[in-house]
Amino acid sequence: AATVTTVTLPAGPSYLAFANPTATVTSGATPQRVTVSCTLTVGSNTETRSAIVDTSGTTGDNFTASIPLQAAGGSGASTLSCTSTVPGTGTAPTTQVTAAINAIQTASNS
Repeated sequence: AATVTTVTLPAGPSYLAFANPTATVTSGATPQRVTVSCTLTVGSNTETRSAIVDTSGTTGDNFTASIPLQAAGGSGASTLSCTSTVPGTGTAPTTQVTAAINAIQTASNS
């Protein structure tokens, strides 16, 4: 998986983090069904979601999908990483993902 973005959350509190990655898949000469999966990691907790993007087979056409994610966790490095795959042994077309991680501090549960 390719890392899209990383943020370091300050020590101490717990956090609720949000990311809304937008995946842009550029079509090749044949139509493809592309699965884009993104994982948000906050502390030791992860959340993974996927979107399916169908391309047209017209070279250069762009298709986009948003993949909303949220995860609660502790301080430290938080990352968003994504992969793109196609069924079988084919090669996924060019896929770019942009996103930011936003986090809010939450009260302790103790």
